Amino acid sequence: MDVNLIDEAHPGKIAAVFNNETDARAAEKALLQSGFFSQDVINIIQPNDANLSHKIEPDSPGIAGTILKSHGVLGVVGLLAGLILASILITAGPTFTESNPGATYFALGFVGLMIGMMIAGAISLRPDHDPLITETVEASADNKWTIVVQAENRDGVNQAKQILSSRAVSITETI
Repeated sequence: MDVNLIDEAHPGKIAAVFNNETDARAAEKALLQSGFFSQDVINIIQPNDANLSHKIEPDSPGIAGTILKSHGVLGVVGLLAGLILASILITAGPTFTESNPGATYFALGFVGLMIGMMIAGAISLRPDHDPLITETVEASADNKWTIVVQAENRDGVNQAKQILSSRAVSITETI
């Protein structure tokens, strides 16, 4: 059974920073001419762009889906792990757990649920996106242009990187 906790259509991203609009537009044209990318997955962020956050993370429903799916799945997995551990302790464990099965099930089930939810929270925060977001925000504040390409997988990120690497001042990627 394959459970993918990331619900975003394009979980991979690459941000390429350029010194000016001309270089950014030429890079955008190269991406489009490759036939691998369409206009809807390419966003150009100009200096001090008012829509910067939406251009970096345009898939709000996908992010919400990731939050819901990861918390649901990992919460249940954590709860079940806690209940299994409680069963083992009640069967073969210390006297306290044998004489208080209800408290043992409740306590370990609750702890398992909370651990699962905390892991889901870490997944939902997508800490792997932080360097890309920071680089893009700083470039915009420094009057530079950035192209953010949304990719479905590692191949898409690699393809964008190959096209942009010779033109960009810096490149940051995530998947």
